[in-house]
Amino acid sequence: MDKREVETPAPLVDWGRMEENIRRMAGVARKAGVRLRPHIKTHKSPAIARRAIELGAEGVTAAKLGEAEVMAAGGIDDILLAYPVVGEEKLRRYLDLNERVRMACTTDSFEVAEGLSAAASARGQSVRLFVEIDSGLKRMGLPPGEEVVALVRRIADLPGIRFTGVL
Repeated sequence: MDKREVETPAPLVDWGRMEENIRRMAGVARKAGVRLRPHIKTHKSPAIARRAIELGAEGVTAAKLGEAEVMAAGGIDDILLAYPVVGEEKLRRYLDLNERVRMACTTDSFEVAEGLSAAASARGQSVRLFVEIDSGLKRMGLPPGEEVVALVRRIADLPGIRFTGVL
C-alpha cells in the first residue's frame, strides 16, 4: 500500500529502519557486556517487542501494569515493570502476571518492598526486585552510596522477595 493511501492519523513504521536500530542497540549492549531490555512506552506493540527479543533483547520494560498486561497477552514472557507497585489492586494484577510470565519490578523504598513481600508471600510467590539508583535526573531512585546498600540489606531478608540487582 502506498503511504498516501493510508487514512490519517495513523502510525507508520519503517520496519527496516526499526530493525536496524534494534540490531545496533543489541550490538552496543553485547559489546558492553550488558543485557538489553528496551522500554515499550513509545510503541506499545507486542509485535515490535517480539522482534526486539528475536534480535537480542532479553525482555522488555513497561511503565504501567496495563502495558505489561498487553505485552504478556501478546506473548512476551520477560517483563520489567519500571515503576513501584503500590496498592492492593495493582499488587493483585502484578502477582497475576507474575504467575504467567517472568516479571520483575523496581523500588527505591522499603515500604514498597514490604508491600510486595506481604502480597507475594500470601500467594506463595516470590518477586524479582531491583533497587533503583538515581542516575542524575532526580526522577526516581536513590543516590548511589550507603543508602542503596542499606536498602538492599533490609529487603534481602524479606520473604517473597528475590533481590535481583540495581537498576
